Amino acid sequence: MTEKQINWTALDEGPIHIPGSIQPHGVLFVLQEPELTILQISKNTFEFFGIQPEALLNQKLNKLLDAYQIAFLQDTLANNQYIDDVNPLKLSVTTDKERLFFDGIIKRIEQNYRFLTLELLPALPPVSCDYFNLYQLLINATNNIQKLLKFSEYCESLVKEVRKITGFDRVMLYKFDIEDHGTVIAEDKRETMPTYLGLHFPSTDIPKRARTLFLSKGIRSIPDINSEPIEILPPNNPINHQPLNLSLAVLRSVVVSHAARCWNASKVSVAASSAVGAGVGVGTGLATGAGVGG
Repeated sequence: MTEKQINWTALDEGPIHIPGSIQPHGVLFVLQEPELTILQISKNTFEFFGIQPEALLNQKLNKLLDAYQIAFLQDTLANNQYIDDVNPLKLSVTTDKERLFFDGIIKRIEQNYRFLTLELLPALPPVSCDYFNLYQLLINATNNIQKLLKFSEYCESLVKEVRKITGFDRVMLYKFDIEDHGTVIAEDKRETMPTYLGLHFPSTDIPKRARTLFLSKGIRSIPDINSEPIEILPPNNPINHQPLNLSLAVLRSVVVSHAARCWNASKVSVAASSAVGAGVGVGTGLATGAGVGG
């Protein structure tokens, strides 16, 4: 993949909120309340559960989750107008071989038809964690940042503290002007990596649709930029015949333009967050260099 192969202006018009696919590290369901009937599903269910996606379509979710979990989900949906507050949900699926544990992210996507998405991401195994050390890192980061009065010093301290806490190879802070052109105004990285500090990027580097979507979601995580996307089955909802809007989905697949940029920058995984202040957008980008675990 090279930049010469990509029409950035055309990509700016692309419907990135309806890619028709997800990243492969989780499973996505489109459900309809109240029975939690599976209307759409990602095609990678066999890899996770040993069940083909066609066998789950039009079935109720209790084909995968036990009665206790179904009752819990239905009660949660019935009693929480803002279900974002209950995420992530601790769920499990018992297959023929083992019991699998997941973090579930549930979101309402269509009130009229009572559609919702359920994303299942494998739960990380419990690890020993020095909570005092983490607490101290957060306290130190807060204290260091609060001491600074100059904006430039604040930015420099921010990327250093974020990288110290996350362990990423590189953390960059972008600033976007009123015409959406971007500049890397702060950076902290491994010494062996090339610097991007001070580089300028045209507004087409992050298409308008992507910026709007990013501001609405705030955080974006891409564990493996080189992974192949998993298609949604069927592509359109069988009831309203519309493609699935994945604007707020954790697993939303990566558009070609972003994958190409990361490829050219030798990134393997990416996480990013956004903030807006004084009429200027500021984005924090975290990236793991190629061949390096993050």
